[in-house]
Amino acid sequence: MTFGRWQKLAAATVPRRRGVLQARVADELITYPSGKSAMVYYDADEDLSSALARLGGAIPPGADVLVRFAECEDPAGELTRKLDDFTRRFGAPPVWNRP
Repeated sequence: MTFGRWQKLAAATVPRRRGVLQARVADELITYPSGKSAMVYYDADEDLSSALARLGGAIPPGADVLVRFAECEDPAGELTRKLDDFTRRFGAPPVWNRP
């Protein structure tokens, strides 16, 4: 699975295919228990426009967000893998993926 280029959220071109969405803040690093990362959210869907819509509900006011997309055959499986890898590496899930 290969992610495309980073795009500003407001101008993002969303592939209407199955895949994974990755979001980061544009201008800061978030402190996690085991390090820092600009990544704040992952999602996946059979139609990436649905994942993008869910991201809209997770963004705090004023956040400058960049997104990128990767097409794949098993969005749910890839999302689980990405979240598990992130949590293992940084000691917590991405901040906007937390309940």
